[in-house]
Amino acid sequence: MIRKAEICLLCLVLAGCGSAAQKTDGTASSTAPAAVQRLSVSYDDYSNAIKNAETARSYTAGVKCAYDMHYSDNTMDAFDMDAVLEYDGSTSDVNAHLNQNIDSNGTKSTMDGYYYGGRLYNTYNSVTYYEDMDVDGLLSSVLVPLSAKCYDKDDIKSLSGTQEGSKTVYTLTLDPKAADDIFSSRYDSYGLKDYDDFNVTSGTVKDTFDEKGRLANETADFTISVSYESQKITVDYSSEVSFSRLDSTSVTITDDMKKSQASYVNYRDIDTSSIKTITDDDDSAEATVTDTFRKRLVSRLNYNKGSDGLYTLEFNNGNESYQIDFSRHTFLYAERSIKYSYNWKSDVGSMGSCTVDFSNDSHRTSECKDSTADTIEQVKTYFEMELYYCGLTLADLQAEG
Repeated sequence: MIRKAEICLLCLVLAGCGSAAQKTDGTASSTAPAAVQRLSVSYDDYSNAIKNAETARSYTAGVKCAYDMHYSDNTMDAFDMDAVLEYDGSTSDVNAHLNQNIDSNGTKSTMDGYYYGGRLYNTYNSVTYYEDMDVDGLLSSVLVPLSAKCYDKDDIKSLSGTQEGSKTVYTLTLDPKAADDIFSSRYDSYGLKDYDDFNVTSGTVKDTFDEKGRLANETADFTISVSYESQKITVDYSSEVSFSRLDSTSVTITDDMKKSQASYVNYRDIDTSSIKTITDDDDSAEATVTDTFRKRLVSRLNYNKGSDGLYTLEFNNGNESYQIDFSRHTFLYAERSIKYSYNWKSDVGSMGSCTVDFSNDSHRTSECKDSTADTIEQVKTYFEMELYYCGLTLADLQAEG
């Protein structure tokens, strides 16, 4: 069955997807653990939250998707994807970056591209090409829905709500009779619905809205059963999208980039024999989130691990740097001689005597100038972005302690 995932990779190439990591400023979004308060919610509360949700003109979306396929002979296959989409629709001409990493049962592929002028310029495992597409085509290429959907009342078996800090969370258990159509029409990028005996046995969707009523996060979990070559297969599906830098994500396309990408061929002219998958295990997930983060800082983001155990990345001609100290749970951003730090265990950022406590609604000490505190908040976002590019989230890391 996993063979279909490998075919899916080639289909993704010909459908267009990709991007590159970029250091950009923005407003932080807090993913810190918060006290959970149960709410008494109605269907109208849920439907109004979705219908009235504001749409950001620009955003950064961290995306994850996984299919774990368990066969009746006790073997298993897996398809995992993570991506970061930087979307800037603040002008009439949408600009975007999309970075995508796919692991199909050990066969790895990366996609790295830029979208502007209605065209995606992409690099797929070192093969470059372009494809004309509209914005909807670009958004669908991330394989996970980027907006919440209001389900009919009859589609929902149970509905609950919680207040987590300033965020409101709605958790839906779907009615099994509706789950088949919901999964196949909205989430199933793999094409499970085309297999024999397709049946969704359970489905849960959780939508989180921030204090401004904007979608901050959506997770979906489904269990599916299918048949393939006389074998019964149980598939566990999960996906997540988390938004940050809402209305503050900026994507710049330089003249040098345009000059370089002018040489890309149309996707129809790709020499498919030149496409090589990445088969080493350098990027594979480790047993813990922390160990996966350590590995991918090097394999994906080109950090250097020093003899002192610190992970460092320099950029902007060495005038800026990121440094991660796992022993102290600290991310350090240095701009020339000025240093800002963020501790993900305590969820506190600081620069000199100015501290910002994100676990207490971004409480700032009296010594903070607004500009300093704002930069500390941005530094937390920088750290979240490094996690996104490693297929992880701050919540993942914090949950590990």
